[in-house]
Amino acid sequence: MSGIIAAGGGHVLTARGSVMAFKAVAAQTGGDFSLMERTLPPGGRTPPAHRHTNCSEAFFVLDGTVTFWLDDQELTGAAGDFLLVPQGAAH
Repeated sequence: MSGIIAAGGGHVLTARGSVMAFKAVAAQTGGDFSLMERTLPPGGRTPPAHRHTNCSEAFFVLDGTVTFWLDDQELTGAAGDFLLVPQGAAH
């Protein structure tokens, strides 16, 4: 895939009630990063708590509000908010 990828476009998968549109994956970026647009419905299920030992993870809220867990903190992000999860942090 190259060029502009429209909102909602990319390699699209669904899981746990969410729609995930992968814009870039490690295989395309030489392992530098991956990027996904995820639509999470109100009350939708999220992945179980986990850690990444080899990379950081970031979230940018486009619309609505999302509750995040970062280590033992509960954080609420609203449209326009950004959260960086450092490598090794539980989330």
